[in-house]
Amino acid sequence: MLAIPVSAVLAAESVNVAPGITSSYEVVESPVLKVFAVKDGKHSFVAYLVKWKNSEVIVSDALAESNFKVGDKISFLAQKTTVEKKGGSTVDSLSFTLTRHATK
Repeated sequence: MLAIPVSAVLAAESVNVAPGITSSYEVVESPVLKVFAVKDGKHSFVAYLVKWKNSEVIVSDALAESNFKVGDKISFLAQKTTVEKKGGSTVDSLSFTLTRHATK
């Protein structure tokens, strides 16, 4: 039996955005499991359900310009951001955004 990974890491970067804010990301490829799309007049929303590190996550297309189908492989950013708060605590967020060089 041939095992095929469902996602692949293409690159990883870490940056200091501003004092008290750090961010790191990796570019990942994974097949689309489900498509979420809606229009309201001329405005659109597009997002994709994919598998990332054994979890299902939603990848947003902020510009709503893509048109991928279930089974298409997409490229997206998996981004971790840490914001330092007063008192020493932090806010640690994770977001997933479609890249513009996504392929079918």
